Amino acid sequence: MLDPQEATGRSWEEWRAYLDSVGARDLDHAAIAKRIVQDHPEVSGWWAQGLTVSYERIIGRRLPGQRTDGTFTVSASRVVAGERPEVRDRAGRMLLSEGGIGGKVFAGGPRTTDTPVRSYWRHAFDDGSRVSVGVEDAGPGKVKVAVEHERLLTPEDRELLRGAWKDFLARL
Repeated sequence: MLDPQEATGRSWEEWRAYLDSVGARDLDHAAIAKRIVQDHPEVSGWWAQGLTVSYERIIGRRLPGQRTDGTFTVSASRVVAGERPEVRDRAGRMLLSEGGIGGKVFAGGPRTTDTPVRSYWRHAFDDGSRVSVGVEDAGPGKVKVAVEHERLLTPEDRELLRGAWKDFLARL
């Protein structure tokens, strides 16, 4: 959970008391974040989102890794040797040769994109979840590979895939 003291000047106890006082338990995610920014313009939008997510966890509305739509997301990352496009393509070949990951089976075909900062490999799964593998430079001859698997249906899927993605990155 975020520690807002340094960034906002308020402790969690103060934020919770404020949010309870404005009826945040009865507001949806977007309305809570909007209210924080409206009442506290010194708080950035990023912090307002983080405070809202943490508050939703405190009051039992959201589990770790859960999005506002009820699905779950898991991420993992690792620094490996190589260059961006080469590592992205190697990761894609490995995943395609395995047909999926953690019991999730690929549907359709992959998409690759490159920006000046990152190279991406994206693919959907037959259960509606999807993965994005992002690769960015991390120093001479090294890249950071960050995996985000979203639209998972259960917290159990999230935990299973956390291990599967960590294992995949270790093999990469």
